[in-house]
Amino acid sequence: MLENKLLFFLEKLLLGIILAAPIGPVSIEMIKRGIRNGFMAAFNIRLGGAIGNILCLLGAYFGLYHIMAYPLLINGLGLIGAGLLLYMGATTLLQKVDNISLKSESQIQNGLTWGIYLAIANPVALVFWPGIFAASIAEGRQISLLGLFANLLIVAGVLLWGAGLSLILSYGHKIVNERSIAIISRISGLFMLYYGCKYIWVIGEKLFCCI
Repeated sequence: MLENKLLFFLEKLLLGIILAAPIGPVSIEMIKRGIRNGFMAAFNIRLGGAIGNILCLLGAYFGLYHIMAYPLLINGLGLIGAGLLLYMGATTLLQKVDNISLKSESQIQNGLTWGIYLAIANPVALVFWPGIFAASIAEGRQISLLGLFANLLIVAGVLLWGAGLSLILSYGHKIVNERSIAIISRISGLFMLYYGCKYIWVIGEKLFCCI
């Protein structure tokens, strides 16, 4: 039982790293600022994005709490979350990064505020976090403070990746180029496809058993 819980928590942490690794609005802004101004300039963007993620996750937690009596709705949201992972994985694999400029162009000085905005203003996040939380519930996890903590580990994984990338931008920014970004994005895309397929399989099996 303890091993299963530990594996579940580690999977959430890994999922956060996987979600943060592909190139996106937050990552692009991190790279632009980090190359120019170092660790804190890059990490503030990711920290702001993580705060925005936590706000979305808390909204999903309290929202799902009121519909726990409707398992079909929970499973439906879980399938949406899994579908979004498949979509994000596929688009990440197909995305071209060779035309992305890594030169800083942003005029917004407060990186923390800008990171929060980038996270909350993303319409995918409004569907993604309820879907991921619902997928966890569909796996047999109850909606509880422990479940909330487990999903907060996704955000911890995001921050862990952000800290690592910020360090690279500070001390080894020559490593960060279009080629390295493409390789990391492709690997992350494959893992997102894996998680999406896993959630769909678990939820589908559960729904099939109920028929």
